[in-house]
Amino acid sequence: MNKTPNQAGFTLIELMVVVVIVSVLLASAVLSLKPNESATLRQQTIAFKGALIAMCDQATFDQHIYALVPKKDGIEFFKLVDKQWQVADFFRNTDALQWNENIKISWQLSKQLAKQYGLESAGWLCWPSGEVKAGKIAFELGETINQLSWNEILEFELTEKALN
Repeated sequence: MNKTPNQAGFTLIELMVVVVIVSVLLASAVLSLKPNESATLRQQTIAFKGALIAMCDQATFDQHIYALVPKKDGIEFFKLVDKQWQVADFFRNTDALQWNENIKISWQLSKQLAKQYGLESAGWLCWPSGEVKAGKIAFELGETINQLSWNEILEFELTEKALN
C-alpha cells in the first residue's frame, strides 16, 4: 500500500496568488480614494457653476443686481442696493467657493462693465430678470484644463482638454 503524506499548509504558488490579489485590491482602493486631476477640476467647475446659478436665482428673487467677483483665492458676491455695492448676505457665510490651491484659474471680464456699474473689481453681473453677463472661466490642474463658458440666459458649455 502506498501512503501519501497529508499536505499541511499552503504551497508557495498559492501564497503568491493571494499576495497578488491583495495587492491589486489595495492599489485599486487607494486610487479610488485619491481624486484624480479630472475629478478635482470637475468638482471646482461644478461648485462655480452652482454659485453662478444661485446668484442669479437670488437676484431674481429679491430684485437686485448681483455681482460675482473672482479673486485670487476665491469668489466674492455683491448686490447693488440704493446705488451702493454691498457684500451679499445670502452668500456671506459660504466657504464653498474658495479656489482649490492646486488649481490655476483664469477668467475674462469686462472692466468697462464694472466701471459702468460702479463695481470696484470686474465681475459677472446678474440682473433681476435672470439674465447674466456672458462669460468664461478656465480651471487648470496638471495636464488638464476645464473651460466653462455661458451665455446671457445661463446656458453652459464645458470643454475639457488635455495639455499635450
